[in-house]
Amino acid sequence: MHRVSFWRMMIGLIGCCWLVAGCEDPAHQQRINLRRENLQKTARLFEQEEAPRMDKLGRTFALLRTQHERDVEYTRRNPKIVRDWVENDIKRWNERQPIYGKAIQDQTKGDPENIKRTIPYMLY
Repeated sequence: MHRVSFWRMMIGLIGCCWLVAGCEDPAHQQRINLRRENLQKTARLFEQEEAPRMDKLGRTFALLRTQHERDVEYTRRNPKIVRDWVENDIKRWNERQPIYGKAIQDQTKGDPENIKRTIPYMLY
């Protein structure tokens, strides 16, 4: 047979008495009612805090949609813009190349030491 210790049995008996007696005690009922009221108040506050968030979430989605549409438009047009920039840069370089050549000649003529110092700056 299984033997139950005296203290375990006493703790169980006291707990049962406390639960049975506690349910009818006005102090316990008052405490339970206070707890219930506090939980309801917390739920109302939470509801009041959360209510405007739906509108904010809707505005956030609208903003994201607008940003996405703008990004799609940029994705369509930016390659052409970049290609135009590269073409313009090449065109400008070709037009100014004689000027660059003249400047290099002016900077490097004469002293060989001057050439060694100047060329790296002009090339890089």
